[in-house]
Amino acid sequence: MCRQRADLILTAKKIPHDIVHVHLVRKPQWYLKLNPRGQVPFIDHKGQLLPESALVFEYLDDTFGEERLFGTDPMKRAAQKLLVQDFEKKIHGSIVWGVSR
Repeated sequence: MCRQRADLILTAKKIPHDIVHVHLVRKPQWYLKLNPRGQVPFIDHKGQLLPESALVFEYLDDTFGEERLFGTDPMKRAAQKLLVQDFEKKIHGSIVWGVSR
């Protein structure tokens, strides 16, 4: 679900980007050198590296475009984030269930 979150914001905000596919189990050394946490996805924006899809999502929303996907009111933002988390749990659960069966 993490990669899909990054895809959503990059597409919604029409942010030019390159995608590099990385094997999730056998991550190459060049990738681990760039991103010691080994998390997918991560971004490199102007030489600054940021792992963790939720942080990437917020950073891109704050940095690119005039319209924000999340609002500016702190309580509304929190409610929107909770909704996204609940959605991801349901989707992740169904994906994991589908794979494990």
